[in-house]
Amino acid sequence: HLILSSTEEGKLHLYTQQGDTRSRRLTFKTSPVDSRQFFKAWDASFSWTMMNRPFITQVRAGKQFCLNGCHYQIRSCLDVKKQELTPEQLYQKISSTFGIGPSVVYKALSILSKKEETLGLC
Repeated sequence: HLILSSTEEGKLHLYTQQGDTRSRRLTFKTSPVDSRQFFKAWDASFSWTMMNRPFITQVRAGKQFCLNGCHYQIRSCLDVKKQELTPEQLYQKISSTFGIGPSVVYKALSILSKKEETLGLC
């Protein structure tokens, strides 16, 4: 479940809830910023850790498939199955699970590997 709640300070918090566990995922400020502030934050975001590894999620047939770097999991209402992938397995898993063409996967992971000197994903 996704839950969006507002605060008295004019912020919005986005939570996910699985069973009895609620986790805050994002906080949005609702006050406007000028273009200089926006582009400064935009440019800085590309150096965040989460921007240097693949993160893909998909829901189908009542299950969530999630890849974060080389950490792969399938979550259903009943359980969570986790798997650690090798860099070699990563290419195949992205293509087969998420339906992204092998050439696109190769190009994207090549860009990430250049940013990190090594794949740096696993």
